[in-house]
Amino acid sequence: MWWSRLAIVAMLLLGAACGFQPLYGSRAPGGEPVQAELEDILIEPIAERTGQKLYNFLRDRLNPHGKPDVPRYVLSVRLTERQDNLALATDKTPTRVNMTLIADYTLRSRDKEALLYEGRSRSTTSFDIVSSLFSSHTATEDARGRGAQALSDDIRMRLALFLAKHREKAAATP
Repeated sequence: MWWSRLAIVAMLLLGAACGFQPLYGSRAPGGEPVQAELEDILIEPIAERTGQKLYNFLRDRLNPHGKPDVPRYVLSVRLTERQDNLALATDKTPTRVNMTLIADYTLRSRDKEALLYEGRSRSTTSFDIVSSLFSSHTATEDARGRGAQALSDDIRMRLALFLAKHREKAAATP
């Protein structure tokens, strides 16, 4: 009733006073959105088919308007995959699998001399293995795609946070 509305208004006022700023919005630290800096990242090709999927997801998230003409940063990613059997049939054949994708990545300056940031992102997806080879193959590829998409979201978020902090440090030093 009236006290719940008052509580909501109080929380909104307190939230506005805490210094919260949107990361991707127009009021991001430094004035311009972090997305503008993300668009200045050149993504190096990533090996194998799952790497191509990750590369495409990263391009969609970091460079939605295409590759930067004069990039400020270069992103290198090394992708590894592991599959662990979760469930076994009576004849010891796997029926459920966990697929873990691990992306080790570095962000360097354009001249590739200065290492600015390095990180690791991990994504685990599951899928069933059924008697149909086509269905099992499709499930495996779908799990790889879901994992690559989750990795790209995580990498984008971590890079955006790094760039926002990097910008704050640069603005604080005279």
